[in-house]
Amino acid sequence: MSHRATLKDVAARAGVSPTTVSLFINGHETVCSRDTAERIRSAVSDLNYRKGRSGPRPGAIVGLGLAHNVHSFTTSYGVHQGAQGVGTLGYSPAVNRVSTPFTVRTIGVAFSPACDIYDPNSPEPTNLASQIWQGASQVTDWDNCRLLTYPVEARRSTDIVPFLDGATSGVILIPGNDDPRPTRLAQAGLPVMLVGRSTDIPDGCGAVYALERDTVDLALGHLWELGHRRIAHYAGPTAGVGYADGNGTNGNYYEDVSYQPSDIAQQRVSRFQSWMKRHAIPNETSEQEALIFTDTSWRGENVEEALDRWFDLPADRRPTAIFCASDVLALRLLEAAQARGISVPDDLSIVGVDDSPEACKASVPLTSVITPGLQIGREAARLLLRLMEGWPASSCRLAVPVERIAIRQSSAPPKGV
Repeated sequence: MSHRATLKDVAARAGVSPTTVSLFINGHETVCSRDTAERIRSAVSDLNYRKGRSGPRPGAIVGLGLAHNVHSFTTSYGVHQGAQGVGTLGYSPAVNRVSTPFTVRTIGVAFSPACDIYDPNSPEPTNLASQIWQGASQVTDWDNCRLLTYPVEARRSTDIVPFLDGATSGVILIPGNDDPRPTRLAQAGLPVMLVGRSTDIPDGCGAVYALERDTVDLALGHLWELGHRRIAHYAGPTAGVGYADGNGTNGNYYEDVSYQPSDIAQQRVSRFQSWMKRHAIPNETSEQEALIFTDTSWRGENVEEALDRWFDLPADRRPTAIFCASDVLALRLLEAAQARGISVPDDLSIVGVDDSPEACKASVPLTSVITPGLQIGREAARLLLRLMEGWPASSCRLAVPVERIAIRQSSAPPKGV
Protein backbone atom coordinates (compact mmCIF):
# COMPACT_ATOMS: atom_id res chain seq x y z
CA MET A 1 0.00 0.00 0.00
CA SER A 2 1.44 3.36 -1.02
CA HIS A 3 2.08 5.98 1.63
CA ARG A 4 -0.48 8.78 1.68
CA ALA A 5 1.15 12.20 2.10
CA THR A 6 0.40 13.97 5.34
CA LEU A 7 0.38 17.62 6.37
CA LYS A 8 3.77 17.07 8.01
CA ASP A 9 5.15 15.65 4.75
CA VAL A 10 4.07 18.79 2.88
CA ALA A 11 5.54 21.02 5.60
CA ALA A 12 8.86 19.17 5.51
CA ARG A 13 9.03 19.40 1.70
CA ALA A 14 8.18 23.13 1.74
CA GLY A 15 10.46 23.90 4.68
CA VAL A 16 7.72 25.45 6.82
CA SER A 17 5.70 24.49 9.88
CA PRO A 18 2.58 22.26 9.64
CA THR A 19 0.58 25.18 11.09
CA THR A 20 1.58 27.42 8.17
CA VAL A 21 0.60 24.72 5.67
CA SER A 22 -2.73 24.16 7.42
CA LEU A 23 -3.58 27.86 7.40
CA PHE A 24 -2.53 28.28 3.78
CA ILE A 25 -4.50 25.36 2.35
CA ASN A 26 -7.56 26.45 4.34
CA GLY A 27 -7.70 29.84 2.66
CA HIS A 28 -5.46 32.06 4.82
CA GLU A 29 -2.99 32.76 2.02
CA THR A 30 -1.63 35.94 3.63
CA VAL A 31 -0.01 33.82 6.34
CA CYS A 32 3.19 33.57 4.29
CA SER A 33 5.19 35.26 1.54
CA ARG A 34 4.69 34.60 -2.16
CA ASP A 35 7.85 32.48 -2.32
CA THR A 36 6.68 30.37 0.61
CA ALA A 37 3.23 30.04 -0.94
CA GLU A 38 4.78 28.75 -4.15
CA ARG A 39 6.85 26.18 -2.23
CA ILE A 40 3.71 24.95 -0.45
CA ARG A 41 1.80 24.64 -3.74
CA SER A 42 4.68 22.74 -5.30
CA ALA A 43 4.94 20.40 -2.32
CA VAL A 44 1.18 19.73 -2.41
CA SER A 45 1.40 18.95 -6.12
CA ASP A 46 4.57 16.85 -5.93
CA LEU A 47 3.26 14.75 -3.05
CA ASN A 48 -0.28 14.56 -4.45
CA TYR A 49 -1.49 15.71 -1.03
CA ARG A 50 -5.22 15.63 -0.30
CA LYS A 51 -6.79 17.03 2.84
CA GLY A 52 -8.19 14.28 5.06
CA ARG A 53 -11.69 14.61 6.40
CA SER A 54 -13.68 12.79 9.03
CA GLY A 55 -16.72 14.94 8.37
CA PRO A 56 -17.74 18.10 6.51
CA ARG A 57 -14.80 20.48 6.36
CA PRO A 58 -15.00 24.26 6.42
CA GLY A 59 -15.97 25.58 3.01
CA ALA A 60 -17.34 22.27 1.70
CA ILE A 61 -20.78 21.94 0.14
CA VAL A 62 -22.57 19.89 2.74
CA GLY A 63 -26.26 20.02 1.97
CA LEU A 64 -29.27 21.86 0.66
CA GLY A 65 -30.56 25.11 2.14
CA LEU A 66 -34.22 24.95 3.06
CA ALA A 67 -36.56 27.85 2.47
CA HIS A 68 -36.60 30.32 5.38
CA ASN A 69 -39.41 32.60 6.47
CA VAL A 70 -38.12 36.09 7.23
CA HIS A 71 -41.19 36.95 9.30
CA SER A 72 -40.53 34.13 11.75
CA PHE A 73 -36.92 35.29 12.08
CA THR A 74 -37.89 38.87 12.87
CA THR A 75 -40.49 37.75 15.38
CA SER A 76 -38.10 35.44 17.24
CA TYR A 77 -35.12 37.76 17.42
CA GLY A 78 -36.56 41.25 17.21
CA VAL A 79 -34.70 42.16 14.01
CA HIS A 80 -36.85 44.26 11.76
CA GLN A 81 -36.64 44.08 7.98
CA GLY A 82 -35.55 47.25 6.25
CA ALA A 83 -35.00 48.21 2.64
CA GLN A 84 -34.21 45.26 0.37
CA GLY A 85 -34.53 42.84 3.28
CA VAL A 86 -31.59 44.17 5.29
CA GLY A 87 -32.01 43.59 9.03
CA THR A 88 -30.77 45.89 11.76
CA LEU A 89 -27.89 43.52 12.51
CA GLY A 90 -26.43 44.22 9.08
CA TYR A 91 -27.05 40.98 7.17
CA SER A 92 -29.69 40.14 4.57
CA PRO A 93 -31.69 36.92 4.96
CA ALA A 94 -33.18 36.05 1.60
CA VAL A 95 -36.95 35.97 1.18
CA ASN A 96 -38.33 32.59 0.09
CA ARG A 97 -34.85 31.12 -0.27
CA VAL A 98 -34.91 28.16 -2.63
CA SER A 99 -33.23 24.82 -2.00
CA THR A 100 -29.71 25.34 -3.35
CA PRO A 101 -26.27 24.12 -2.32
CA PHE A 102 -24.62 26.35 0.29
CA THR A 103 -21.23 26.71 1.87
CA VAL A 104 -20.83 26.16 5.59
CA ARG A 105 -18.08 27.99 7.46
CA THR A 106 -17.09 27.32 11.04
CA ILE A 107 -16.44 29.95 13.73
CA GLY A 108 -14.65 28.99 16.92
CA VAL A 109 -15.67 30.36 20.32
CA ALA A 110 -13.28 30.39 23.30
CA PHE A 111 -14.22 31.90 26.66
CA SER A 112 -11.61 32.57 29.33
CA PRO A 113 -11.78 30.54 32.57
CA ALA A 114 -13.41 33.44 34.42
CA CYS A 115 -16.59 33.16 32.34
CA ASP A 116 -16.44 29.58 31.10
CA ILE A 117 -19.81 27.85 30.64
CA TYR A 118 -18.76 24.55 29.09
CA ASP A 119 -16.49 22.77 31.55
CA PRO A 120 -18.44 21.02 34.36
CA ASN A 121 -15.70 22.05 36.80
CA SER A 122 -16.27 25.74 36.07
CA PRO A 123 -17.02 27.36 39.45
CA GLU A 124 -19.55 29.94 38.28
CA PRO A 125 -21.35 29.24 34.97
CA THR A 126 -22.66 32.62 33.90
CA ASN A 127 -25.85 33.70 32.21
CA LEU A 128 -23.89 36.37 30.34
CA ALA A 129 -21.65 33.82 28.62
CA SER A 130 -24.63 31.76 27.47
CA GLN A 131 -26.31 34.93 26.17
CA ILE A 132 -23.21 35.80 24.13
CA TRP A 133 -23.26 32.30 22.66
CA GLN A 134 -26.98 32.55 21.87
CA GLY A 135 -26.59 35.96 20.24
CA ALA A 136 -23.71 34.76 18.08
CA SER A 137 -25.65 31.67 17.00
CA GLN A 138 -28.61 33.80 15.92
CA VAL A 139 -26.40 35.61 13.42
CA THR A 140 -24.33 32.65 12.24
CA ASP A 141 -27.48 30.61 11.71
CA TRP A 142 -28.48 33.00 8.95
CA ASP A 143 -25.03 33.12 7.39
CA ASN A 144 -24.64 29.38 6.95
CA CYS A 145 -22.04 29.20 9.71
CA ARG A 146 -21.67 26.82 12.61
CA LEU A 147 -20.12 27.50 16.00
CA LEU A 148 -17.40 25.31 17.47
CA THR A 149 -16.19 25.22 21.06
CA TYR A 150 -12.69 24.25 22.12
CA PRO A 151 -11.68 21.76 24.85
CA VAL A 152 -10.98 23.26 28.25
CA GLU A 153 -7.22 22.77 27.88
CA ALA A 154 -7.25 24.93 24.74
CA ARG A 155 -9.45 27.62 26.27
CA ARG A 156 -7.30 28.09 29.36
CA SER A 157 -3.95 27.79 27.58
CA THR A 158 -1.95 30.50 25.81
CA ASP A 159 -1.07 28.08 22.99
CA ILE A 160 -2.42 29.10 19.57
CA VAL A 161 -1.86 25.76 17.84
CA PRO A 162 -5.39 24.40 18.59
CA PHE A 163 -6.86 27.41 16.80
CA LEU A 164 -4.74 26.97 13.66
CA ASP A 165 -5.69 23.44 12.63
CA GLY A 166 -7.83 24.67 9.74
CA ALA A 167 -11.11 23.74 11.44
CA THR A 168 -12.29 27.34 11.79
CA SER A 169 -12.44 30.38 9.53
CA GLY A 170 -12.41 32.83 12.45
CA VAL A 171 -12.64 32.88 16.23
CA ILE A 172 -14.56 34.79 18.91
CA LEU A 173 -12.22 35.09 21.87
CA ILE A 174 -12.84 36.38 25.40
CA PRO A 175 -9.28 36.97 26.65
CA GLY A 176 -7.56 38.47 29.65
CA ASN A 177 -5.46 41.58 29.13
CA ASP A 178 -2.13 39.73 29.14
CA ASP A 179 -3.34 36.92 26.88
CA PRO A 180 -0.85 36.71 23.97
CA ARG A 181 -3.18 34.73 21.71
CA PRO A 182 -5.04 37.63 20.01
CA THR A 183 -1.82 39.13 18.67
CA ARG A 184 -0.37 35.78 17.61
CA LEU A 185 -3.55 34.60 15.92
CA ALA A 186 -3.98 37.88 14.03
CA GLN A 187 -0.37 37.71 12.88
CA ALA A 188 -0.98 34.16 11.69
CA GLY A 189 -3.83 35.42 9.51
CA LEU A 190 -6.80 34.05 11.45
CA PRO A 191 -9.65 36.59 11.84
CA VAL A 192 -10.13 37.28 15.57
CA MET A 193 -13.04 39.03 17.31
CA LEU A 194 -12.39 39.99 20.94
CA VAL A 195 -15.27 40.25 23.40
CA GLY A 196 -14.86 42.42 26.48
CA ARG A 197 -11.62 44.08 25.37
CA SER A 198 -11.92 47.85 24.86
CA THR A 199 -8.27 48.92 25.28
CA ASP A 200 -4.98 47.67 23.83
CA ILE A 201 -6.72 45.94 20.95
CA PRO A 202 -4.03 44.23 18.81
CA ASP A 203 -3.67 45.17 15.16
CA GLY A 204 -5.83 42.97 12.97
CA CYS A 205 -8.38 42.14 15.69
CA GLY A 206 -11.97 43.27 15.89
CA ALA A 207 -13.63 43.96 19.24
CA VAL A 208 -17.10 44.17 20.81
CA TYR A 209 -17.56 45.30 24.38
CA ALA A 210 -20.11 46.80 26.72
CA LEU A 211 -19.84 50.53 27.30
CA GLU A 212 -18.58 50.30 30.87
CA ARG A 213 -19.21 53.92 31.71
CA ASP A 214 -22.91 53.10 31.30
CA THR A 215 -22.57 50.08 33.60
CA VAL A 216 -21.02 52.12 36.40
CA ASP A 217 -23.28 55.12 35.92
CA LEU A 218 -26.42 52.97 36.19
CA ALA A 219 -25.24 51.33 39.40
CA LEU A 220 -23.97 54.46 41.12
CA GLY A 221 -26.85 56.58 39.86
CA HIS A 222 -29.33 54.14 41.41
CA LEU A 223 -27.54 54.19 44.77
CA TRP A 224 -27.20 57.97 44.67
CA GLU A 225 -30.93 58.41 44.08
CA LEU A 226 -31.60 56.23 47.12
CA GLY A 227 -29.57 58.67 49.21
CA HIS A 228 -26.23 56.84 49.52
CA ARG A 229 -23.13 59.04 49.62
CA ARG A 230 -20.47 56.68 51.04
CA ILE A 231 -20.32 54.09 48.25
CA ALA A 232 -17.53 51.50 48.00
CA HIS A 233 -16.45 49.44 45.00
CA TYR A 234 -15.63 45.72 45.13
CA ALA A 235 -13.50 45.36 41.99
CA GLY A 236 -12.53 42.35 39.88
CA PRO A 237 -8.93 41.48 38.98
CA THR A 238 -7.13 44.55 37.64
CA ALA A 239 -3.76 42.77 37.82
CA GLY A 240 -2.65 39.16 37.43
CA VAL A 241 0.15 36.77 36.62
CA GLY A 242 -1.27 34.82 33.69
CA TYR A 243 -2.61 31.30 33.41
CA ALA A 244 -1.34 28.43 35.55
CA ASP A 245 0.11 25.34 33.91
CA GLY A 246 -1.22 22.74 36.35
CA ASN A 247 -4.43 20.76 36.00
CA GLY A 248 -5.42 21.13 39.62
CA THR A 249 -6.51 18.24 41.81
CA ASN A 250 -9.41 15.90 41.24
CA GLY A 251 -9.63 17.04 37.64
CA ASN A 252 -10.51 20.65 38.57
CA TYR A 253 -8.88 22.71 35.85
CA TYR A 254 -9.78 25.96 37.59
CA GLU A 255 -8.22 25.23 40.94
CA ASP A 256 -4.78 26.44 39.90
CA VAL A 257 -5.82 29.23 37.54
CA SER A 258 -4.25 32.61 38.28
CA TYR A 259 -6.62 34.99 36.57
CA GLN A 260 -5.31 37.51 34.13
CA PRO A 261 -6.01 41.20 34.61
CA SER A 262 -9.41 42.09 33.22
CA ASP A 263 -10.07 45.01 30.91
CA ILE A 264 -13.63 45.04 32.26
CA ALA A 265 -12.47 45.27 35.89
CA GLN A 266 -10.03 48.04 35.03
CA GLN A 267 -12.65 50.04 33.15
CA ARG A 268 -15.14 49.79 36.02
CA VAL A 269 -12.58 50.92 38.60
CA SER A 270 -11.58 53.88 36.44
CA ARG A 271 -15.18 54.97 35.89
CA PHE A 272 -15.99 54.52 39.59
CA GLN A 273 -13.08 56.79 40.52
CA SER A 274 -14.08 59.50 38.04
CA TRP A 275 -17.76 59.30 39.04
CA MET A 276 -16.96 59.67 42.74
CA LYS A 277 -14.53 62.50 42.06
CA ARG A 278 -17.12 64.31 39.97
CA HIS A 279 -19.60 64.09 42.84
CA ALA A 280 -16.90 65.08 45.38
CA ILE A 281 -17.72 62.24 47.77
CA PRO A 282 -15.56 61.62 49.64
CA ASN A 283 -13.41 64.75 49.30
CA GLU A 284 -10.01 63.27 50.11
CA THR A 285 -8.19 61.03 47.65
CA SER A 286 -7.08 58.74 50.49
CA GLU A 287 -10.71 58.26 51.51
CA GLN A 288 -11.69 57.42 47.93
CA GLU A 289 -8.90 54.83 47.70
CA ALA A 290 -10.03 53.25 50.98
CA LEU A 291 -13.43 52.61 49.44
CA ILE A 292 -11.99 50.49 46.59
CA PHE A 293 -11.04 46.87 47.16
CA THR A 294 -9.58 44.90 44.25
CA ASP A 295 -9.87 41.13 44.44
CA THR A 296 -7.39 38.79 42.73
CA SER A 297 -10.08 36.92 40.77
CA TRP A 298 -13.74 37.08 39.82
CA ARG A 299 -14.60 34.46 42.46
CA GLY A 300 -14.50 36.78 45.47
CA GLU A 301 -11.87 34.74 47.26
CA ASN A 302 -10.81 37.72 49.39
CA VAL A 303 -14.25 38.97 50.37
CA GLU A 304 -13.48 38.73 54.10
CA GLU A 305 -10.48 41.01 53.68
CA ALA A 306 -12.69 43.51 51.83
CA LEU A 307 -15.24 43.57 54.66
CA ASP A 308 -12.46 43.93 57.23
CA ARG A 309 -11.18 47.02 55.43
CA TRP A 310 -14.55 48.71 55.16
CA PHE A 311 -16.03 47.85 58.54
CA ASP A 312 -12.84 48.71 60.44
CA LEU A 313 -13.39 52.30 59.31
CA PRO A 314 -15.00 54.77 61.74
CA ALA A 315 -18.80 54.71 61.55
CA ASP A 316 -18.97 58.07 59.80
CA ARG A 317 -16.64 56.84 57.02
CA ARG A 318 -17.98 53.33 56.66
CA PRO A 319 -19.75 52.65 53.32
CA THR A 320 -23.53 52.35 53.32
CA ALA A 321 -23.56 50.77 49.86
CA ILE A 322 -21.21 48.71 47.71
CA PHE A 323 -21.10 48.48 43.93
CA CYS A 324 -19.65 45.09 42.94
CA ALA A 325 -18.03 44.51 39.54
CA SER A 326 -20.02 41.29 39.00
CA ASP A 327 -22.89 39.29 40.44
CA VAL A 328 -20.46 36.61 41.60
CA LEU A 329 -18.61 39.16 43.73
CA ALA A 330 -21.87 40.68 44.95
CA LEU A 331 -23.32 37.33 46.01
CA ARG A 332 -20.13 36.38 47.88
CA LEU A 333 -20.24 39.76 49.60
CA LEU A 334 -23.91 39.34 50.50
CA GLU A 335 -23.27 35.93 52.03
CA ALA A 336 -20.20 37.12 53.99
CA ALA A 337 -21.99 40.24 55.26
CA GLN A 338 -24.95 38.26 56.52
CA ALA A 339 -22.61 35.82 58.28
CA ARG A 340 -21.23 38.81 60.23
CA GLY A 341 -24.68 39.98 61.22
CA ILE A 342 -24.71 42.85 58.71
CA SER A 343 -28.25 43.30 57.44
CA VAL A 344 -28.77 43.74 53.69
CA PRO A 345 -30.16 46.24 52.77
CA ASP A 346 -30.81 47.83 56.19
CA ASP A 347 -27.12 48.19 57.08
CA LEU A 348 -25.61 47.80 53.62
CA SER A 349 -26.98 48.03 50.08
CA ILE A 350 -25.35 45.86 47.41
CA VAL A 351 -25.49 46.15 43.61
CA GLY A 352 -23.94 43.69 41.13
CA VAL A 353 -23.51 43.38 37.37
CA ASP A 354 -24.74 40.78 34.82
CA ASP A 355 -28.27 40.03 36.17
CA SER A 356 -27.41 36.34 36.54
CA PRO A 357 -30.03 33.69 37.42
CA GLU A 358 -28.41 33.45 40.87
CA ALA A 359 -29.21 37.13 41.49
CA CYS A 360 -32.93 36.33 41.74
CA LYS A 361 -32.38 33.23 43.89
CA ALA A 362 -30.26 34.91 46.59
CA SER A 363 -31.49 35.09 50.17
CA VAL A 364 -31.92 38.80 49.45
CA PRO A 365 -32.62 39.15 45.69
CA LEU A 366 -29.80 41.15 44.15
CA THR A 367 -30.08 44.47 42.34
CA SER A 368 -27.96 44.10 39.20
CA VAL A 369 -27.00 46.03 36.07
CA ILE A 370 -28.09 44.09 32.98
CA THR A 371 -25.20 43.52 30.55
CA PRO A 372 -26.60 43.18 26.98
CA GLY A 373 -25.12 39.74 26.32
CA LEU A 374 -27.39 38.86 23.40
CA GLN A 375 -26.52 42.05 21.54
CA ILE A 376 -22.82 41.63 22.28
CA GLY A 377 -22.93 38.09 20.87
CA ARG A 378 -24.82 39.20 17.76
CA GLU A 379 -22.44 42.05 17.05
CA ALA A 380 -19.39 39.86 17.70
CA ALA A 381 -20.56 37.35 15.09
CA ARG A 382 -21.66 40.03 12.62
CA LEU A 383 -18.38 41.92 12.79
CA LEU A 384 -16.29 38.74 12.69
CA LEU A 385 -18.04 37.79 9.44
CA ARG A 386 -17.05 41.19 8.06
CA LEU A 387 -13.48 40.67 9.24
CA MET A 388 -13.46 37.29 7.48
CA GLU A 389 -14.57 39.04 4.30
CA GLY A 390 -11.58 41.37 4.42
CA TRP A 391 -12.98 44.47 6.12
CA PRO A 392 -10.37 46.57 7.99
CA ALA A 393 -10.13 45.60 11.64
CA SER A 394 -10.59 49.24 12.67
CA SER A 395 -14.12 49.15 11.19
CA CYS A 396 -14.97 45.96 13.10
CA ARG A 397 -14.95 47.40 16.62
CA LEU A 398 -18.05 48.42 18.53
CA ALA A 399 -19.12 49.57 22.01
CA VAL A 400 -22.60 48.33 22.97
CA PRO A 401 -24.62 50.66 25.27
CA VAL A 402 -25.77 49.35 28.67
CA GLU A 403 -29.23 50.69 29.38
CA ARG A 404 -31.03 48.68 32.07
CA ILE A 405 -30.74 47.78 35.74
CA ALA A 406 -32.86 45.18 37.57
CA ILE A 407 -33.82 46.72 40.94
CA ARG A 408 -34.45 44.18 43.70
CA GLN A 409 -34.41 43.99 47.49
CA SER A 410 -30.63 44.24 48.04
CA SER A 411 -30.68 48.03 47.61
CA ALA A 412 -32.65 50.51 49.71
CA PRO A 413 -32.21 54.01 51.21
CA PRO A 414 -29.60 54.19 53.99
CA LYS A 415 -30.72 54.45 57.59
CA GLY A 416 -31.94 57.92 58.49
CA VAL A 417 -32.88 58.89 54.92
